[in-house]
Amino acid sequence: MKLRWPALIAAVLAMASGAWWLGGPVSASDLERSNAAVPSVDSLGSMAPAVDGAIDAATPAPIADSFLKPDLHYRIGDLLVAANPQGERLSPEALKARLEAVMATRFPPVEAARARALLGRYIDYQSALSAQAGPGPDADDPRALRKAFEARRQVRRQHFMPEEYEALFGRDDELDLYNLARMEIEGNAGLTPEQRQAALEENERGLGEPERALRAANNAPSQIAAQNDAFEASGVSDQERFAQRSATYGAETAQRLGQVDRDERDWRGRLTQYADAQAALRAGGIDTQSLNRLKAQLFTPTEQLRLDAALQLREPAPSTAPPRQ
Repeated sequence: MKLRWPALIAAVLAMASGAWWLGGPVSASDLERSNAAVPSVDSLGSMAPAVDGAIDAATPAPIADSFLKPDLHYRIGDLLVAANPQGERLSPEALKARLEAVMATRFPPVEAARARALLGRYIDYQSALSAQAGPGPDADDPRALRKAFEARRQVRRQHFMPEEYEALFGRDDELDLYNLARMEIEGNAGLTPEQRQAALEENERGLGEPERALRAANNAPSQIAAQNDAFEASGVSDQERFAQRSATYGAETAQRLGQVDRDERDWRGRLTQYADAQAALRAGGIDTQSLNRLKAQLFTPTEQLRLDAALQLREPAPSTAPPRQ
């Protein structure tokens, strides 16, 4: 059932209810996210008095006001794109000057002060990060990646207060540290398979609930496809499939996946029937007109558009016993 399962699974997950299906892909920057265009915003939020000074704290403080919302990184990116829509190579001073015009259209004077101060330090931070940039670390070396992570975090701490740091980079840090730990665990030859699995599970539990949900959503299609391959190989009954899927994904999703099973079996059966008719045509058992009539009976016009490709990729019927009822 490998012909159509990825697309069918994606459709099922899109329809299924439950918050863990709603997350999009998660991507944590290995070095620094670029300031790509993001949906426009009219402001950075409700402003509180500006706070000056760098930080040297190990643990960022909680976000305390509406200015420092978790999407602050993207709202800053929006303002930087508005100030430099063509992506020109500007000096920090030139970029700050352009931001002045943007500030005038986005904020009243009393609110612009805090946004201006934060954006100024953000530009200085990016300049400092660029100044220390060298050859990128080996992506397969967790020690080199951790060293690069710590160097980047130190630069960030020099430019932002704890609560600013958390709003700007807290989520990235969580994912980067998770991925670094996973690489270190997987590369630790001193662990037994059982110890490695336990360490990976413990690392997974260290993620916040939103990130765990997003990871589950990202991994679900491949997990479901692998589970289905195992079902097919073992001849698992529909009832057993439903029970196992319900325990993992919920009853509604299990019902939808059961319908996918039935649709796929029907599709595979029609392909087999048509392939047998093609073989009969080659052997002289039927004529082309009869084959075309069968084609029209078995497949919709849309299905006929991909029929040739499906026949080329068609897997032979499983050699195992049919699913137990």
